[in-house]
Amino acid sequence: MDNIAKLLTTITKETINGTDMSKDLDKIDKSFVSVYQAPAGSEHYKLLSYISRLINGCYILDIGTYLGYSAIALSGNADNKVVSYDVQKQHILKNTINIDFRIGEATEFEYFKATKVILLDTYHDGVYEDKFIKHLRSIKWIGLLLMDDINEFPKLRELFDELPEEKYDITHLGHWSGTGAVSFNGE
Repeated sequence: MDNIAKLLTTITKETINGTDMSKDLDKIDKSFVSVYQAPAGSEHYKLLSYISRLINGCYILDIGTYLGYSAIALSGNADNKVVSYDVQKQHILKNTINIDFRIGEATEFEYFKATKVILLDTYHDGVYEDKFIKHLRSIKWIGLLLMDDINEFPKLRELFDELPEEKYDITHLGHWSGTGAVSFNGE
């Protein structure tokens, strides 16, 4: 996953903006389509879809489903299986073939070893995020962790800045509120 993290430091906004999101539009509420297709640096959906297309035959975790749009973007490669966790059902299930929406604790997921990408977009208080990151370390996970909203919430920024893992602020490619990429190598 180091190669994907490093790729994200060299890739351009134009490349991310070239990601075709049109196949997902039947899954998105019409009032949200312009947000879902917003350019890199405004929203992260194109980035998520782009990353999902770089890997094949693995699990992708979406922690913090809310309406399910991140999970839909992460499902851009049908060869992958997206599992999206939330604490309550708020999303709308429409035309989602390779997405499994779950209510529950994401640290109990049974296929971490087959998971290559995780989007952590949940409580935003730094407490759960820290707990989840410690879990990844404890199981010696190998993969790419994407953290959303690292510039919007001071506790998340502090947590991100203090991570000893190789990390990159890729906000210019992701979400206006801050996107961080963290490479976990199993140590």
